Amino acid sequence: MTNQELDIAIAETIFNHKVVKKTWNKGKSYSLSLGEPNYYDSQGETSLYNPLPNYSQDITSAWEVVEELRTVSKVFSLSTVVDYSQDTKLLWIAKWEMNDPDYRFVFATGEDVCRVICEAALRAVEAK
Repeated sequence: MTNQELDIAIAETIFNHKVVKKTWNKGKSYSLSLGEPNYYDSQGETSLYNPLPNYSQDITSAWEVVEELRTVSKVFSLSTVVDYSQDTKLLWIAKWEMNDPDYRFVFATGEDVCRVICEAALRAVEAK
């Protein structure tokens, strides 16, 4: 799944937003927005007011995902581990403990903290 596909999945699954793709330049260019595109003019430059956040690449946006899922899971943890088998790579681990009597949990691992948070969040929603 690309970062953009992950961002769309987060917007639609976690936040229940409708993601709209607006194309121009005969389909060669496009923008993604939360709901219908809303443009504003800032000193002669047209900008998209409601763009799709980069949940999988921006830590502030990724943390919004954590805050939104507090109702799904009672405990979220984020930690690191060093993988010595691959030239001492630092890996992130995002883990959600589910709100159920069976003490289930879901997690994701990887090198990019924002992406790991998003992947774990989608797994938590799917496991609910």
